[in-house]
Amino acid sequence: MSSNSTQITACFRDGQGMLVVRDAAGAEYRDVRPLRMFPITDPDGFISICDAQGRELVCIENIDALPLDSRELILHELKRCTFTPVILQITKALPFGEYARLFVETDRGATDITVDTEEIYRLSDNRILLKDVNKIRYLIPDWRKMSSHSRRILDAYL
Repeated sequence: MSSNSTQITACFRDGQGMLVVRDAAGAEYRDVRPLRMFPITDPDGFISICDAQGRELVCIENIDALPLDSRELILHELKRCTFTPVILQITKALPFGEYARLFVETDRGATDITVDTEEIYRLSDNRILLKDVNKIRYLIPDWRKMSSHSRRILDAYL
C-alpha cells in the first residue's frame, strides 16, 4: 500500500475486534494501529496507519477527510492508545541536579514526576510539554491559566 496514493474508504472492527482498513482498491489490512505523527502540535493531521509490526501502510494527512464512521473509530482508537496527561497545577518542586521532582495535579489525578530540566519544551507562547524520565509526555495547554504558585515553579525551569 503506497502512502502517497492510497486512500482509506472504510475502517471497521472484524469479528475478533481487530481494526481493519479498506483502501480505494478494495484491499483490506487487518490488525492495524493508528498513530499520530505530531500528537501535540497537530493531533488531527498526519495520522499513520501501521501494521502489527509498526510499518506504515498509509498516512492520513487530515482525519476530517475520512468518512464519519471511520473517523470516529480511528479517533476512539487513538484516544484509547494515547497517554498524554494534562498538567493542571504544579503543587511542589524538588530540584536535584539537572532533574526536578514535580508534584502535579493532572486531568487523571495527582502524581509526582521526575523530569530532566532539558526535557521541558515551550511549544508556543502558552503551551508547554514535559517529558519525564520514563518518556511519558505531559502537556500544559496554557501555563497562563495555572495558579501563580504553579507559574513561579515553572518559570524556574523555562
